Amino acid sequence: MARARKNARPHEDSTAHSRSPRHGHLEARLRRAIQTLLAQGLNDPRIRGLVSVTELDLAPDLGRAVVRVSVLPAEYGNLTVAGLRHAAPRLVGEVARMVRARRIPSLIFELDDRLKRQAAFDALLASNREEIPREA
Repeated sequence: MARARKNARPHEDSTAHSRSPRHGHLEARLRRAIQTLLAQGLNDPRIRGLVSVTELDLAPDLGRAVVRVSVLPAEYGNLTVAGLRHAAPRLVGEVARMVRARRIPSLIFELDDRLKRQAAFDALLASNREEIPREA
């Protein structure tokens, strides 16, 4: 029977952290806190429209979190993300007050345009269905 190494760490694989319940729980709490702060509004004129957190990817070392946001109307997207990136250090402080954790990751905001691309794809499919003649 093989013996386990005495100094082996159980989570040496970087993907093991992303699957742990604790990691997922922290991701969910961070996402809720950021969404709450965005719903309350930030005092930056660049942040306009309806901003929603669509995804939060927490790094295995908990050092950074990539926050993907959707912005409606879409024309405010790039300017809003620029405002969020500027406000990120202040948001980390606010999130730290809301989420009790030893370490709060730095926040990296990215525009998530998957919904816009999906809507365009659906519209393209719908227009192709109308062009195809149906045979009886």
